[in-house]
Amino acid sequence: MTAQDPNDIPAQESLDDPEAAMRDARQRFIAAFPKRSDSIGLMLAVVVGLFRQAIGDGATATLLAVSLLVLATRRLDPTWLIAGGALAGWLLGS
Repeated sequence: MTAQDPNDIPAQESLDDPEAAMRDARQRFIAAFPKRSDSIGLMLAVVVGLFRQAIGDGATATLLAVSLLVLATRRLDPTWLIAGGALAGWLLGS
């Protein structure tokens, strides 16, 4: 079975048959998937690179872990996390 062009319009007969419509939708999704997965992979690579540059030492990693823990367990406004991070950075001299 060959992949169809995602822009092709299905034949009228396949619109009346739900199984044929699902099969056509699956084929269009599979045909377009490699292009979408490439862009997702590129975005993930950029995010990982930025993360590695941003979290440079143990103090920053600890601050990240504590912030995520507080944000996940409490209903706290993110502004307070930013203020706490600034205070921690000032106290640590970073």
